Amino acid sequence: MKGMQAFIVLLVFCSAAVMARPTLEDFTRERDLRNVVISPDGRYLAQLRNKDGRRTVTITDLQAPGKPIVGALADKVIRPNSISWGKKDRLLINLLVPYDVKQVERDMEKKKDFDIDDYFMFGRTLSVDVNAKNPVVLMNNDRSARGNVNLSIIHHYLPKDPNYILMEADREGIDSLYKVNVYTGASELLVKGSRFTFRFANDYDGKTRFRFDYLRVAKKINIYELVENNSWNLIDTIKLNDTEHEDFDAGKLVGLYGDNLAYSKKNEKTGFFELLLYKSKEKTYETLVSLPDRDVLYPLHDLRSNQIIGYAVDGDYIRYKFFDPVNQASYDKLAAKVGNSNFYWSSYSESGELGIVNLYSPENPLSYHMYDVKNDELGFLDNAFDNIASKNLSQSAAANYSARDGKKIHAYILLPAEYEKGETYPLIVMPHGGPQSRDRADYDDFAQFLSTRGYIVIQPNFRGSTGMGKEFEEAGYKQWGQQMQDDLTDAVGFMVKKGYADPAKVCIVGISYGGYAALMGAIKTPELYRCSVSINGVTHLRNMIATDAKDIDDDKMLEKYWYQRVGDPKLDKEMLDANSPALHADRINIPLLVIASTDDHVVDYDQATDLVSALNKNKKDFKFIKLKDSPHDPFYYKKDVEVVYREVGDFVAKYLGGSEIVKQ
Repeated sequence: MKGMQAFIVLLVFCSAAVMARPTLEDFTRERDLRNVVISPDGRYLAQLRNKDGRRTVTITDLQAPGKPIVGALADKVIRPNSISWGKKDRLLINLLVPYDVKQVERDMEKKKDFDIDDYFMFGRTLSVDVNAKNPVVLMNNDRSARGNVNLSIIHHYLPKDPNYILMEADREGIDSLYKVNVYTGASELLVKGSRFTFRFANDYDGKTRFRFDYLRVAKKINIYELVENNSWNLIDTIKLNDTEHEDFDAGKLVGLYGDNLAYSKKNEKTGFFELLLYKSKEKTYETLVSLPDRDVLYPLHDLRSNQIIGYAVDGDYIRYKFFDPVNQASYDKLAAKVGNSNFYWSSYSESGELGIVNLYSPENPLSYHMYDVKNDELGFLDNAFDNIASKNLSQSAAANYSARDGKKIHAYILLPAEYEKGETYPLIVMPHGGPQSRDRADYDDFAQFLSTRGYIVIQPNFRGSTGMGKEFEEAGYKQWGQQMQDDLTDAVGFMVKKGYADPAKVCIVGISYGGYAALMGAIKTPELYRCSVSINGVTHLRNMIATDAKDIDDDKMLEKYWYQRVGDPKLDKEMLDANSPALHADRINIPLLVIASTDDHVVDYDQATDLVSALNKNKKDFKFIKLKDSPHDPFYYKKDVEVVYREVGDFVAKYLGGSEIVKQ
């Protein structure tokens, strides 16, 4: 990534072409192009678009003169949600179906404020031919599975089988694996898991080898091997870091490497994740991939066989390493073309000569491209978001700064399109959640939205962040509101000293742990900030630990995940209370916006009400927004996205200047 000074020179050179500022509607509208996939034989290109409230699937014949559309499906009520090729002549369409289709159709005609996302949906998979004809609903013959609200999880494409794929479904409360005919829809139950099972691992031929059980409360994944007499043998346990999200893609952690199981697991000595290998015949374990200075994020799966073919390496941008040198050479050519951007294959032909490549970066939400491997040609297809991609987004940079004790902190920065060298701009400090997490050079919709109002946004990977090794992560243990907070304070000092930020116009905005840090910024360094925004932020540390302890009956786990990282409620009571915002509301004297979700299972809603009660008791001036029936992720529901963006945008604009949000 370019250095700060070099990047700003480039930005000034390009700034003459500044276009209209993206609007709130641009950021909150549905993705225009949802998916692009190429058929196994490389002949057909299927696309899923959203236009005028209608989702449309089109199939293009790439080999016919003029590349005509040969098939199309569209509906406003029963909505295609994703697409993939089951076989070279059968497209699979995952559908979202309202529970009561007729009621939705009536409401669509009558209600002025109609929003289809307000209705309960269930998932089904439809199989059609290349002309979008001869549809069949998959798994249409299993009565016990029909009651499942999601019959759309495709597990394995069985590339050697001309008729079948493998699908997962809930059968009487248990995750089970089915063999499904893509031409008739008929299914056959193959194997059942447990009530904790979230994934199976099958070899290239489709034989079931392993299953994985996710124990959410215990924060671990148990790995079982299928042995003789159809019994399961526990072979290992993956202990997970406390995760910021209520759900996560645990399926990325595991897969088959030949006949053996490969999975990602943290090395307790280095603090970095590595790729381990369990050899089934020998019943032995060995390290498949370990890197000295960064995480092996997850194994790479072949898109059709599910075999592991490489691994993802952490960094500013995620990069792939393949075991096959031919694949690596092809990937490296593509990486050179892409430059400073993240990218991945979303589909490719069986020959490997054509593929669909998805690109994203801090200034690109998502774009689709076709890559001709043989001719090394990357052709642009379309942007996922028309209105955002056609307007000027903020540009990205990265910086390293030294905290007051000399600790090196890596941060990502967004500079508004109108930025001019030598001018100072309002600054928003946006700490990530976790805190055992990290920021990368990804597209961050919320950060881009705020920056395009005319602000610089800085996102520091403060001590305690993951991805930088054990020493850096553990440097944040028991430092909530202390050295971790100082790292954010020092980020402001760095931006002011370098002449980028206006010291009189700084705000701190965060979600979850970031929301906690926003509150502590208002308490510890009120002279630094003009305003503070806390979204689903922790406010009382001992209460947080006590709430989570109710769900954990393992004392060792409680000690590791809470007492070591945050503090012991008894031994560290004084320290915890000294850094609990709800206990120091009397010290908050800057404008404060508090947003909280009532159905938050990560940070209890009581954390927000404790703070609000204390603020009211101390007669503080603040604004409180309640997101009713919403989870920890404030952007999970469409109804909340506009509320949060509008409220935060207007609040920050009131105190920092910039572009206020007006009703579209």
